[in-house]
Amino acid sequence: MSGKYFQQLDGLRCIAVTLVLFQHWMAKSYWASMVGLGQVGVNLFFVISGFLITRILLGSKEKQALGERTIGMSMKTFYGRRFLRIFPVYYFVLLMTFIPFPGIIRESLPWNATFTTNILIMLKGDWVGAVSHYWSLAVEEQFYLFMPLLLFLIPRGKILRVLYGMLAIGLLSRIVMWFMGYPFPVIYVATPCCLDILGAGGILAYYYEYRREWLLRVSGRYHREMWWLGVLSLLSFLSIEIFGLQNFIHVVLSRTILSLFFFLLVCKTIFEWSGKWGRFLEHPFIVYLGKTSYSAYLLHNFVPKLLFWAPLPENVFARFMIYWVVLLILSTITWKLIELPVLRFKKHLSY
Repeated sequence: MSGKYFQQLDGLRCIAVTLVLFQHWMAKSYWASMVGLGQVGVNLFFVISGFLITRILLGSKEKQALGERTIGMSMKTFYGRRFLRIFPVYYFVLLMTFIPFPGIIRESLPWNATFTTNILIMLKGDWVGAVSHYWSLAVEEQFYLFMPLLLFLIPRGKILRVLYGMLAIGLLSRIVMWFMGYPFPVIYVATPCCLDILGAGGILAYYYEYRREWLLRVSGRYHREMWWLGVLSLLSFLSIEIFGLQNFIHVVLSRTILSLFFFLLVCKTIFEWSGKWGRFLEHPFIVYLGKTSYSAYLLHNFVPKLLFWAPLPENVFARFMIYWVVLLILSTITWKLIELPVLRFKKHLSY
């Protein structure tokens, strides 16, 4: 149940990390910051993670029902594999960036090291510099902590209700925090406020495993509606220009709209796109960039600081390409040095 590799999802990961790079590296470009591309990319990562993790957990739950393994065995395997996938390269990057940039990282290091950067941002009420992007990893780790307990301990017949409940909790959390007057960064990084986008991936996993024929019909039937949701998502971010950063549409509703759009987009992707779009997502170089997207995401905010001494061009696109080449080199080194050997070892912890 949980062993299928979805090649085109790596293509989507490539797109997601590229959107983040555009926003963070092209701050001088009006359109890049206006549209909020980085937020779109991070939320796409969340839906993909919600889908893959929930699918893995559902597969483990089925083996428990068949008596092939206990809850304890499933928990041990899940957390062991998550540890190997996330921790080695994460702490390697923390160490390697602390050496040249101790002043930037020192204050937030305890929070980064314990995957609680989002809590630090909530306490400060604002972003925390070059390590701010670690908030999304903190949210995912917190999601990984409670999701296995939730799915392993409740009956299968109630799982879908719980996943739909996550949609409601995410939206209601943002509504409550909005009316309580919390600033955008606090609402954006709070784990309860991310549950609808993670839950959208979880619901997709449930339907893929247990109602696949229905999901396949949805994938083919709502193609046009998917792109209209994409346009609506874009408009929700453009509302920043009309009403300012702190507006209800952007702060509260944009993530809900994105969860619907990405539900359909990822759904189409796991059933594999055909034509030019499918060939693009399956292109070996795009797939490679998707595979190395974790390292790239961890490192990208430090690339401009590494090149502070270089006489870079004023043109933001030319500067972007220089940053991207440097990041590609660094993420490739990290991938081959840390991630790939660990992933090979991870195969010994089979579901």
